[in-house]
Amino acid sequence: MGSIQKRIQDDGAVRYRALVRLKGFSAQSATFPNISKARHWIQNTEVELRDGRYFGVLPGNKITLKKLIGRYRREILPDLKSRKSLETHLRFWQEKLGHKVLTDLTTADIISNRSMLRSDGRTPATCNRYVATIRQMLNIAKRSWGLISKNPAEDVEAFREPRGRERFLSDRERKHLLKTCQEVSHDLYVAVVLALATGARKTEIWSLTWRQIDLKEDRITFVETKNDTSRSVPLIDPAKRLLIERRQNVSQRPKTSSSPYVFPAVKNRKEHFDFTYHWRKALKLSRVKDFRWHDLRHTAACYLASAGASDFVIAQVLGHRTLQMVKRYSHLRVDNLRDSVGELTKRLEG
Repeated sequence: MGSIQKRIQDDGAVRYRALVRLKGFSAQSATFPNISKARHWIQNTEVELRDGRYFGVLPGNKITLKKLIGRYRREILPDLKSRKSLETHLRFWQEKLGHKVLTDLTTADIISNRSMLRSDGRTPATCNRYVATIRQMLNIAKRSWGLISKNPAEDVEAFREPRGRERFLSDRERKHLLKTCQEVSHDLYVAVVLALATGARKTEIWSLTWRQIDLKEDRITFVETKNDTSRSVPLIDPAKRLLIERRQNVSQRPKTSSSPYVFPAVKNRKEHFDFTYHWRKALKLSRVKDFRWHDLRHTAACYLASAGASDFVIAQVLGHRTLQMVKRYSHLRVDNLRDSVGELTKRLEG
């Protein structure tokens, strides 16, 4: 028996989750962009289940990793927030090991290909993320779909990752970078100012929608967060002024005003813009070295710490679950306190 559930995502996109339940078989589900594809999938799946031809009931010694990745893309990936980065990982594993039958896939296969990533210059943290993707997919194949009895990725030990970066912009770098961003793209300039003003993650800024912004209450609410908990942060100048100006400009352009995103993609207004090219260009022209978009988040945290904000406040703004994540900024608060005491000493001695 098949059923379809209509789902509306935070960006307004509609998805249809198809579910098939037949006696004697485990439930099967998949998500589609339109209802006709969902109905077609239900019809085919019911027939294949009855005939014993459905992928989900085939033994693992007949299924390649490529086929598993295909099913994972259809049934699991659409509901995940980090779809874009996961898709990059999936393409890598499909290219390197897609021909392998699941039961022939070994821990050594995964380790050797992870070593290739490392040799190509990927960081230990990035290599660990690639392995985490295939591990999670194989866990689903084992626990939910019953295709394999053992997950070879479970025995892959993670690379030791270095301590978190503490790179942040100096006052001179900030002024120069913002000036260059404005020259490269005004949209990029607005996005960077928002990142510095809110401490939000890259995906939170790039995928920001207008309904997340409350210009009357001066706040932005981030919903699609890394730890699945929404948070609201104050909206301060000049970020607020830039958003008001942008809203006014958008309302005068019918094509742009129909998009839910603050930064809509050029070709498809239902998607958000990707600033990768413009960001890299701005970094190159500004000559700011060893700096990533995520370091804007560190810079915002450093500004808060230097202003005397407590670890609790910084954690609330950044959306960290524990205070341990913000301990790296404590020394800035001490330096600020030392400067303040120094000023007090000068006044007492004067």
